[in-house]
Amino acid sequence: MDAFTMIQLIAIVLLAILLVFSIFMTERKKKPEIPKRTITVIRCDNGDYETKRDFRQGDFIGKVEGKCPKCGGILRVHSIYVEEIQSAK
Repeated sequence: MDAFTMIQLIAIVLLAILLVFSIFMTERKKKPEIPKRTITVIRCDNGDYETKRDFRQGDFIGKVEGKCPKCGGILRVHSIYVEEIQSAK
């Protein structure tokens, strides 16, 4: 075997090892998707009422959501956050 053929053989072996390593690392990085949901917190401006509901398209912090059922004050979107859904085991 001449030197050029030996270099080609070494290059092919190294590429095969790199390919196997790359596939192995890609499979290791995959984590199961955790189910999540987005929550909107609505509070009265007077601070005596708070409720949570699922996020709706168009929600933003400060958005007026109506009147407070307790005092008649203004209800506003106070915060929006994402939480993981806990599975019952």
